[in-house]
Amino acid sequence: MVIKLKQGNDNNTDYIYVGSGELLNKTAKIRADKIREASKEVFEEVKITQSSSKDSLKLWHRKGRLINKIIKKFSILEAEKKYFWLMLNEVSENQVPERAKKFHVQNDYRTSSILAGYSLQHLKKIGGWNIWREILSSQKTSEDNRVSNWIVEQILRRKLKTRDSARPLLKFIRNRLKKINTFVLTDNELYKKLGEYKYEQ
Repeated sequence: MVIKLKQGNDNNTDYIYVGSGELLNKTAKIRADKIREASKEVFEEVKITQSSSKDSLKLWHRKGRLINKIIKKFSILEAEKKYFWLMLNEVSENQVPERAKKFHVQNDYRTSSILAGYSLQHLKKIGGWNIWREILSSQKTSEDNRVSNWIVEQILRRKLKTRDSARPLLKFIRNRLKKINTFVLTDNELYKKLGEYKYEQ
């Protein structure tokens, strides 16, 4: 699978097709065009709600659900998602922080996709969009989706309602996984390492 991205700066109207491990043929380009068009439709739909919504978490949760439908429809693989998140930045026409361009794991659309897998009501019990965004913005704690989902589940289960209350958990994960490429670990190996964390009573 390949993704269609703008070439060069944001004002450039030229496009390139990028991907991982796939031949760039006509079929791949057509698929990339369809993904980009489907993504544009998502943001057109969201704009209607965005103009009247004051609930940021609800809005981003909705974006995440729509984005996940695109991921499922086009079978977007994990290896290609870093290009997909960049493409969403482009079609949304939002100002994107430089860090988000450099580190795809700090992309708001990626965060919304993760959170969309959980009940909005449960997420709200912990806090709003800004809290969740901050918690999942660390590169080490969010580069592997299994780690990201484990963090969300632990925070919901333990009712850690502030960044400060979640800080010991996040610090442990950063230190424990600092020199480990988690992508080579099986689920059992990864969760065993994460399970070493001891919660304070």
